Amino acid sequence: MTKIIGLWAFLIGLVLAILTVFVDLGEWVVQVLLLLGILTGIFHDIRKDIVRLGIIYLALSAVSGALKDLVLVGPVITDIVAAWVGFLGPVVLTALLMWGTPYLLIRKKS
Repeated sequence: MTKIIGLWAFLIGLVLAILTVFVDLGEWVVQVLLLLGILTGIFHDIRKDIVRLGIIYLALSAVSGALKDLVLVGPVITDIVAAWVGFLGPVVLTALLMWGTPYLLIRKKS
């Protein structure tokens, strides 16, 4: 059941982040995306992919503005990637706190 919550929170968060690029949903959407990101970090089974998720987040945040000068589609692509980065931030932070910290504490004792 928790995997389903995490999967749905992730999918709804990504779709909602993309939707914010095209439709002005107001200020409430930031809080909803934050909550969905935290739920995804808690309930999605990303223990095995936590390093990959961190690398994807860092890469997306580093290149989010790289295509803004591309004719016609550049600003849209840049806004979509920036929205994904805004959603993935709480996911990565929550996942690292949930799954990464206990691993580091166990490794520290050895």
